[in-house]
Amino acid sequence: IFALSAPPVYYISNTFFLFSKHNLLVWAEVTIRHLIKLRCESPDIGVNHHETIQLQKYLEHCLRSQIKKNRLSKKDMKAKRNEADDLAERIEDVESEKHQEATEAEKSLLELIMDPAEAITLLMDPNKKERELEDRNRKEVKASKKQWRKIRAERFAFLDANENDGMYVDVA
Repeated sequence: IFALSAPPVYYISNTFFLFSKHNLLVWAEVTIRHLIKLRCESPDIGVNHHETIQLQKYLEHCLRSQIKKNRLSKKDMKAKRNEADDLAERIEDVESEKHQEATEAEKSLLELIMDPAEAITLLMDPNKKERELEDRNRKEVKASKKQWRKIRAERFAFLDANENDGMYVDVA
């Protein structure tokens, strides 16, 4: 329960590795699945958000770790292996799609420069596109945090009531 008191971007990697270190891979799987579900249901965050993709990478790692521990039935092993393979394929597709979009954006920028003023601006400020991308990512992260706080306030209000007992740290 304490793991749901802060946005996933700040605690999920530590929580995942803590679970892994203590061989609590089922807890890690359940926690990560729940967080992925919450993020996918959110209209502001969604399935292809970079933090959701990171959570899916953790889930894939968790499933593969459970397979390596070899404490599952053959049926469960096969199901987890198939799910991990599907996740890996999906993650690879999303990452290649993002890489392809980035290269196409660069190509289209160079092809579309017809105005001399744009060419001069590009020559004078070659990092403009990178700064715009960083600004967009920063805004995306802020929107993600805002949405998570809203979800947290709606679904997990009881966690805020326990904030004064010293176990929870609000990361703003």
